[in-house]
Parts: sequence; C-alpha cells; structure tokens
Amino acid sequence: MKVLIAYSSKYGTTHDCANKLADKLDCMTEVIDVQKSKPDPRVYDAVIIGGPVYMGKLYKPTAFYCELYKELLLSKPLGLFICHMDRDRDTDQQIASMYPPELTEHSQVSKGFGGAYIVSKMNFFYKAIIKKAAGVTENKKDIFDVEITSFAKHFNSIINCKPE
Repeated sequence: MKVLIAYSSKYGTTHDCANKLADKLDCMTEVIDVQKSKPDPRVYDAVIIGGPVYMGKLYKPTAFYCELYKELLLSKPLGLFICHMDRDRDTDQQIASMYPPELTEHSQVSKGFGGAYIVSKMNFFYKAIIKKAAGVTENKKDIFDVEITSFAKHFNSIINCKPE
C-alpha cells in the first residue's frame, strides 16, 4: 500500500505536520509539497491532502491541487487535514468550508492539526492583520499531536496498513 500526503505550506507548519503524520502511518508514504510538484494520485493507493488556512480559506496551492485532481481523488481512500489556529470554530465545519464538498463527503477521516503564527516570517501586511485579528505579535505554535496520532490510527485501519 502506497500513500501520498500532498500538502502546501507557507511558513513550514503544515510541512512539519505532514511529516509527523507520515511518521505515524504504517504504509510506505511519500510527502510532497504541491507548490513544487503536482503528484499524480493514480500512482498511489490512498491520498491525504493538507493545507493551512489563511484569511478563512484553504491555501491556494492546496485548493488548486484538489480541483486539478478532484475526480481521481474521488476514486481513492482519502483523508483531509488543515492547519489552523482558530480553536473557536468547529474543525469539521472549517474543513467542509475549505475543501470541495465532493472531497469532504468522500473523505474517510478529516482533522485539524493546530497551527502556528510565524510572525518573524510574515510581511508587514500579514503582521498587521494577525495583530488585529488574533492579538498576536510574536511567534506562537500550537500543534495538536493527539489529533495527528488519531488521524494516523484511523487512516491505518481504513486502508489496512500493517507496520512494515
């Protein structure tokens, strides 16, 4: 069984979460940044897609990948995740509003993995928005390791992964 984790990351948090998830999956897994490459889902037995939330929307490279391969993704076991810092909103609702409805309905597991504000890497515009919206003026990270582990356990059982 070969699993693709396709993700995009603006400041590196989603990259870190995708790799943490890969470490917990029992199948052979490839982690690919869709900003650098558009891996063909046909090559994989199952696919997991993840992306960060910016300004209430899924980061464009992840959204583009989903649209590009939507029909193929509907023929595979699928998992979806987001990286976000909005603990006040229901994660299922956020995922449903970020990903195409067909993919959300087809997905066997979906979760939020937490996120980060990497203020030190943001331009002036983003810093101002984050300061106003979230009151954050310095780097802040809140990764949900329990959710990553739970996602991996669930996905392993769905696709019948056995430890290699």
